[in-house]
Amino acid sequence: MIVSAAAGCGGSGSNATLAGSANSLQDTSVSSAAQAADESVGTSATIDTETSLAASPGASPTTSDAVVGSPTTAADPTAQPANPPATVASPTTPAAAPVTTTAPSLTLRTDGIGGQSFGARVTDVLAAVSALGVPTSDDLIILPNASDVGFENEDGDFFVAPLARTVCFAEPLCLVFGGTTNEDLTFRGWTYWGETLGTIFNASRVTIGQLWSEVADRITVVPGGCYTIGSGTTSDGILLTLQGDSFSSFDDDGGYVASLPPPEETRIVGMAAGEEVGYLFGDC
Repeated sequence: MIVSAAAGCGGSGSNATLAGSANSLQDTSVSSAAQAADESVGTSATIDTETSLAASPGASPTTSDAVVGSPTTAADPTAQPANPPATVASPTTPAAAPVTTTAPSLTLRTDGIGGQSFGARVTDVLAAVSALGVPTSDDLIILPNASDVGFENEDGDFFVAPLARTVCFAEPLCLVFGGTTNEDLTFRGWTYWGETLGTIFNASRVTIGQLWSEVADRITVVPGGCYTIGSGTTSDGILLTLQGDSFSSFDDDGGYVASLPPPEETRIVGMAAGEEVGYLFGDC
């Protein structure tokens, strides 16, 4: 190519013709030589391959035998690779440990509930019973009039302080707070009412909804009461309200007669400790 380019730059037609002839002869010579070399390589490769197959009947050509010009031989499907690829194990993800949650202990006590004692702050007590869910009621009662029962209002409510806040939950537990202002309210008492078996117990496993006969060794029931309603205490001093056939009656002369109904027919319907809001105009 360099010769051809140089001739073109000289501007002579004869020189260009000579240069073209020279190039043509050179290209033809190179092409023939290359073809002869290819044929020689192909023949040699064919002979080598055939010789290898003849020497080892049924053997497959190795990688070095498969050169340009050699015939293609189908791979033996039963043959195993000399170095099979290593199997990479998939990473194993350890199973997550089950998450368990434990509700805080809300043991009923004569001086509080769970880990909260009477006198504790409102926020601390409500946080301690958060497992009960959102309160179903939250009532503040103002009792402006001092009296011999503490403080009372015109509706007949009375309490030991001029302000009483009662917070109740779906589980029929109510917490009572008292004080002189909203800011100084403290835990004063609790009540637990219902005929259905409760889920909160005292230390001796007494709760609402139980029959007297089921816990007779752990409670004391007092004869007398208000018709079908009686009272008692647990062994640790929690106040009980019971409902049975009859806790009292009147004789022919109109005299009051205290009695006790059958334990197997009498159920605990209320438990309480501390202070609670009372009512002056009750029937009993």
